[in-house]
Amino acid sequence: MTIGEQLKRERILLGITQRQMCAGIITESFYSRVENNKNEINIDDLIKILNKQHISFYDFFAPFSISPIDPEIQQAFINYNRSELKRLKDDQRSQDSKYQLEFKIMLAILDNKMEELSADLKQNIKYRVLHIGKFDNNFLIDLQLVMPFCDLDEIKLLIDYILTSGQGLKVTDDRMPFLLSTLIAYIKYCIKKKDYVEARRVIAYVQEMPNTSSTAC
Repeated sequence: MTIGEQLKRERILLGITQRQMCAGIITESFYSRVENNKNEINIDDLIKILNKQHISFYDFFAPFSISPIDPEIQQAFINYNRSELKRLKDDQRSQDSKYQLEFKIMLAILDNKMEELSADLKQNIKYRVLHIGKFDNNFLIDLQLVMPFCDLDEIKLLIDYILTSGQGLKVTDDRMPFLLSTLIAYIKYCIKKKDYVEARRVIAYVQEMPNTSSTAC
C-alpha cells in the first residue's frame, strides 16, 4: 500500500473526482500523478487534503505497516541519554535504514542542531516517521521527532488527537512517561513559536496529569 493508492481508495469511497479531492491544495495534474505513484506529495499538503475531506488520520494510515522502535531506543531518547543513543546506533540490531534515520533526528534534537539537517532529510523524516496510527509509544516518539519540522497548526491537530486519546490513560500505564515527554516538547515548541495561549493550555493539561504537577516544565 502506498500513499497514492490510499488516497485513491479514500477518494473512491467518498465518490468524488480528483479535482474535488485535491481541492485546490495541489494541482489536479500533480494529484493524479500522486495517485499513480509517479509523484510524492509532501506531508503538509497531505494533511491539508485529509482535513479538507474530513478523513481521519487514524483511518488513513491504519493500513500501513509500521516497524516498532526498539524500547531501549525509546527510553534513551525520552531520558535525554545521548551516550546510550550513540551506543544503540552502532548496535547490530539497529542497522535498518529506518532506525538510522531516527537516530539522526534524535541526536540532532538532543544536540539542538536541527537546523543543520538538510531540507531533503527533513522531508524524508516526515514521510517515514510520522505515520499516524493507534495511540502508542511509537506514535508519541515519532511525533517528537517530526515536531521541529512541522507548522504549528499541523502539530496542534495531532496534539488535540493526543489529548483526546490520553483521557483514558491510567497512572500505571507505561505510556505516561512518553505522553509527558511529548507534551513538554510541544510546550517548548509553542513557546519558541510565541503561541503562549496554546502553551498555557497544554501546561494546564499536564498539571492535571497524575504525579506530574511538580515535574511539568
